[in-house]
Amino acid sequence: RTWFLSLLVDDLISWNDWFLRHRTHQNLITLGSYNLARELNHGQGDEVNNMQGARYESGLDNSPMYDGEFFNNETHLMEMYDVGMSALVANEAMVLSRLLTKLGRGDDAERMRARAANLTEVIATQLWDEERGVFADRHFNGSFDERVSPTSFYPMMIGAASDAQVQSLLNHWLFNATRFCIARSGDYQGNTDTCY
Repeated sequence: RTWFLSLLVDDLISWNDWFLRHRTHQNLITLGSYNLARELNHGQGDEVNNMQGARYESGLDNSPMYDGEFFNNETHLMEMYDVGMSALVANEAMVLSRLLTKLGRGDDAERMRARAANLTEVIATQLWDEERGVFADRHFNGSFDERVSPTSFYPMMIGAASDAQVQSLLNHWLFNATRFCIARSGDYQGNTDTCY
């Protein structure tokens, strides 16, 4: 089974490295869009070096957490630290470290382990909104984005949340009928967030 992993692991490392090289600001992940026309353009042709292109990069381009215009055309980045993408990149590095250990590539495994630990620490210290008791996207000006989405819970999967933070996330957000705890039918009627 390890032969299959050894075929793919370098490509997976390259993908994780790409995020650190091209989508990192202040040690957190932010989304972006280059000012290059793509050979295969699946959009409407208006997503080059702008907010819409960065929204597409998220895979959640219709999410209200990306409403607004906070894109910098010179850096090609959204001016917002993305809690979900930061946690996903950290989780990917964590998993890669385990795979690399299994493949006997200790130095690479340690590099990925250190990356995951660093990202996890920065998420824990910079993206926790104490006032609302939730992890949230944060604008470069220091303000937290008003929208909370399922990606706000991703830091729990990488161990960024303390026990008290987990309780806050569960009690004030996931199990709260005015927030994420909705009827099984999908009725958002009790949700207090106007985006729903």
